[in-house]
Amino acid sequence: MWPIEAFIQKLDIELRPGMLYRAREAWALCVQDPYNKEQQAGLLLEGEQVGAVYSIQGHMGPVMTLAPDFTWRATIESMPAQRESYQTACLCITEKGPVVTGRHMHMHESDGVVGFTLDGQVVGPVDFGLLRNRSAIWDVHLCQAGSFKNLGVLLHIDRSAKSRTP
Repeated sequence: MWPIEAFIQKLDIELRPGMLYRAREAWALCVQDPYNKEQQAGLLLEGEQVGAVYSIQGHMGPVMTLAPDFTWRATIESMPAQRESYQTACLCITEKGPVVTGRHMHMHESDGVVGFTLDGQVVGPVDFGLLRNRSAIWDVHLCQAGSFKNLGVLLHIDRSAKSRTP
């Protein structure tokens, strides 16, 4: 059960990189568009198109997002090399810090995967051949803003090959 004050719905919300929001029944992370850093995009963290990045064109209708008094944190239990997993929506530890991976809907599979910091900034292509610290299983926790006080798991992401998610 979630405290309702943790969520708000605004008609004219300005999404900013790093914000979590609900997009058509799925949680997404607002990120910089990899093709146009002046534009914003959404990285889907769940649903049928998990791991897909789509450009946000103009105004988004009403969206549900975290209230200013709350924030989110990514957590993992352990950091094994995940060779048997999907490449998108994974949490990776890089020299630039933790990144979440995604593939823009206009990219071909051969174009590879793009990494985004947890505050939504593009860090560029992710080379999985060089990357050893990738977790296909991670959680998004609801926290009070300005602290690490955990209020519970908001979203569980499992991109391992054993998961049933495409």
